[in-house]
Amino acid sequence: MRRPGRAAEWAAVALITLAAAVLRLVYIGKVSPDPFYDAAVRSMGMSWHNFFFGAFEPGGSVSIDKPPVDLWLQVASVKLLGFSSTTLKLPEVLAGTAAVPLLFAAVRRMWSAAAGIAAALGLAVLPVAVITSRSDTMDAVMMALIVLALLLVLRAVQDGRRAWLLAGAAVLGLAFNVKLMESLVALPGIAVLAYLGLPGGRLRRVLQLGLAGVVYVAVALSWLTATLIAPAHDRPFAIGSTNGSAWNAAFVFNGTERLGGKSPEPASTVYEPGHTYPTATQSERDHIPIVPPSPTRLLARIGPLSGQRLGLELLLALLLGLPTLLWGLRRENDPQGESRSPPSKPSAGTQSQNATEAADTPQQERAGSGAGEQPGSADRARMRRAAAGGLAVWMLTGIVLFALYWVRLFAGPVDIVALIIALPTLVPTALLHFVALFRRVAAAPRAR
Repeated sequence: MRRPGRAAEWAAVALITLAAAVLRLVYIGKVSPDPFYDAAVRSMGMSWHNFFFGAFEPGGSVSIDKPPVDLWLQVASVKLLGFSSTTLKLPEVLAGTAAVPLLFAAVRRMWSAAAGIAAALGLAVLPVAVITSRSDTMDAVMMALIVLALLLVLRAVQDGRRAWLLAGAAVLGLAFNVKLMESLVALPGIAVLAYLGLPGGRLRRVLQLGLAGVVYVAVALSWLTATLIAPAHDRPFAIGSTNGSAWNAAFVFNGTERLGGKSPEPASTVYEPGHTYPTATQSERDHIPIVPPSPTRLLARIGPLSGQRLGLELLLALLLGLPTLLWGLRRENDPQGESRSPPSKPSAGTQSQNATEAADTPQQERAGSGAGEQPGSADRARMRRAAAGGLAVWMLTGIVLFALYWVRLFAGPVDIVALIIALPTLVPTALLHFVALFRRVAAAPRAR
């Protein structure tokens, strides 16, 4: 029987999801299209050959630089509803909206319904999430898949079923087929979450992660491998590649070259943060190049990644979220947290209520209770510690990749010296934190 509070929680999530849909749909037809991907969608709808390879032009001799999984959704949309600016963006709108309740469900499993509602509300109004969901690029679909993968892995951690873990790995592989290397930022964090949270001994968890890794690689490379089935003369030349191969475009053009500092964008004027520029319309602001990478780029006042769209909300989330996370872990690790005040003698009404609740409690739940902590509470604490470790690795992965990209692109002698000084301080601190976290999780009771 569902608790009355559960219905209220989902009612709040439904309202937040509705608000997210409105923000992503209002005036969607007036948003400027992306001529690159829109041309590919039109060409892909002309033949199965063009559809499979993501052909950029009707002749099918040139293809886009990424797997066309996301564009398949756009082709389906325009075939069903007609080719228009709105139908091109509809899959992104739906994906960005669906990510809101998915995030609530994931955070609720990790922490609480209140935290889940706060996370859902934050994603619903996050400016950069709204913008990407109103465009015909791939980011919103990739984000929804990653959040779904997180939810599936959390389900595996909660009940120990291998099927949920393998499903999460498959969904992560699908996310790779949407936006390639960008999806890898989430992979280490989700893997750490699974290793720390899955029940069983160390060997069992390693074997489960190994099997999940096989599923991930198989799904992630499925489209790239399938392109090799066709004869070489039937494969389109992948834009951005040096030899026409989709593999080269995926791992060189969209991989090592971008991490190595080679920008795929044409040379243009670079606007510097901190400078005052003439007032421009929103459309003109959208064409301002992204400012050079730096530790404060997310707080820049100009450009597509300006603070008004992303940085300020992330800064607020870090300022409020990290202390709350640490405080929550501290309370769970404090065995005296709930026993500092002397117990009061229960009244007759309380005793009667407790007897009624005991009668309604399933026998298997009562069997595990007794002196000390209930197994459900121990499992919940273990999952929360695993979630904290996984999310920390997730964030650290993004920071490290960002720092490497920044150093390779724009670092001068002073920047490199600062990084050399900072890393010996930050890395040991992070390692000590994770070692302590691993010990706590290892000490937590596990189901066999």
